[in-house]
Amino acid sequence: MEFKAEIIRVLEETKAEIIANIDTQKVKASGRTQKSLAVEDRGESIVLVQLPHEKVAPFTTLQFGREGGKVPMGFAKIIEQWIIDKKIKVEPIPYVRQPSDKWQPKYTPVQRGLMQRAGAIANKIAKEGTQRHKTPNMEIYTQPLNKAIDRLSKLAGNLVVAEIKIDKI
Repeated sequence: MEFKAEIIRVLEETKAEIIANIDTQKVKASGRTQKSLAVEDRGESIVLVQLPHEKVAPFTTLQFGREGGKVPMGFAKIIEQWIIDKKIKVEPIPYVRQPSDKWQPKYTPVQRGLMQRAGAIANKIAKEGTQRHKTPNMEIYTQPLNKAIDRLSKLAGNLVVAEIKIDKI
């Protein structure tokens, strides 16, 4: 088998393993992060990359979580989308005040419940970090990448040995 094709095969298998790990470790929300993975032949190199996308979680956050502290601007909105993507049930918060000609509610009770839940989660993450940060899981991408490195090292070593044998004959 051609060396380049073998490298592509190893990286495609690694990509598939990472995608499966995101599912089995229950860190999948919308699936955008999984779809952002790609194996690219760049001529001089073949790489497994995360394609840039504005709404894709960084891989380090998937595996290691987020420590408490500074959060991005609009973090509660990001958490709202996460709640929607994960299909987490949110209790509506009804208004006590009745709508009238002088006052109409800005948000629906469901939106109020979503914003309240997202705000609470965002505040807790900002203060304490995520559970995954406290117990990081190396299985998501570190283990598959280490296995790929080992496989590619052996593949390259075998190629060098084969090349040396051919030259000696």
